[in-house]
Amino acid sequence: MKEIIFYDTQNMSDLIMSLKVLIDRIIRCVDTYLVDNHSFSFRAINLRLLTGYEKYKDHYTFNFIDGSVDYNYKNAKRLIGDKIPDGFIQINKNEIINVAYIKIIDEYGVWLAYNSRVKRISDKYRNKLLEKLDLK
Repeated sequence: MKEIIFYDTQNMSDLIMSLKVLIDRIIRCVDTYLVDNHSFSFRAINLRLLTGYEKYKDHYTFNFIDGSVDYNYKNAKRLIGDKIPDGFIQINKNEIINVAYIKIIDEYGVWLAYNSRVKRISDKYRNKLLEKLDLK
């Protein structure tokens, strides 16, 4: 038999209320997609599953939690655009990572939750990353 618990929201502390709001937001969280419908085929990227991407002169590599996909430059540029998506930050010349997947930041670089290798942070981008994470 399941026990039903009732909360008196009139007497809840601010901390409990903020936790309740946070949990409600997580439960109602909707996946964010970048969509390209300019061509005959339909392309979409789920940003919540994207740990990061690498941009090169001729192609982009999108790294997801379960693998990676290469896109030619034109198609990837239509999906991502010129602006870095919210929640992502550039860590060196080619790599942009999803801040949600950062596990450790140390003197060697950034360790991502779904990646066992370290990604080097360029000194140029280190301060931006620390500011975005409120560590500076």
